[in-house]
Parts: sequence; structure tokens; C-alpha cells
Amino acid sequence: IKYSILDKGNLLFNLNYIVNEFNEAENTLLAFEMLEGLQIGNNITWSLSYQRNLANNMQINLNYTGRTSDAAPTVHTGGVQVRAFF
Repeated sequence: IKYSILDKGNLLFNLNYIVNEFNEAENTLLAFEMLEGLQIGNNITWSLSYQRNLANNMQINLNYTGRTSDAAPTVHTGGVQVRAFF
């Protein structure tokens, strides 16, 4: 879902439901790559980002992501980025 505010910024939200089936050993580098860091079984991922122009040459980005699964605790990650354009 994307919501834009004219001359202000953008708000973007994503939600994914992922079911992974994997019949090999779970604790290997190959399994981590194939499953993209998620667990075997049911997984849910989400992200929320907001981008806003502060001035003619400044922009701020706020990001939040999360993931959860049946076999692992919920993980939350966030970040802030400020850009200056020359």
C-alpha cells in the first residue's frame, strides 16, 4: 500500500505471508540462503517506510521492518537516513 502526500512525502506498507518447505538440514549456510533467513513453515514479514523532503536539497527516510514465524521470536528492525543533494 502506498500513500503519497503532494510535496511532502510517501508512506509505503508491505505485508507478506510466506510458507517455506525445506527437506534438508536447517543449520547450514545453504539452508539460510535458500530460506532467505526465514524459518521452515509459516512466516510473516512486514515493512513500513516514510520518505519526506525536508528542504530543496534534504530528504529523510524512516524504515521499520519485522518478521515472525512459528519457530522463532519476532524480530524488529528500524533505521533512519538523512540525505543531502548537491
